[in-house]
Amino acid sequence: DEQNKKLMSAAPVLRNIGTQMTELRKAMNYYTNKQDMDPEERRIKINQLAAKYDQVAAQGYKVAQSAGINR
Repeated sequence: DEQNKKLMSAAPVLRNIGTQMTELRKAMNYYTNKQDMDPEERRIKINQLAAKYDQVAAQGYKVAQSAGINR
């Protein structure tokens, strides 16, 4: 039916978004644990990654919402 078609078309996109979020989280953890880096530079990098993470999460929410998936 129509709902299954929406879900099937959204699945690859949502998997990709999940992968992107995982990679961003790994990078954030990497910089959090990188003690030999200047603390201010490290905080700037983490903040940049967090902003990107939020953008990707919002994109995933929109895709899920358009496919009829509720939180």
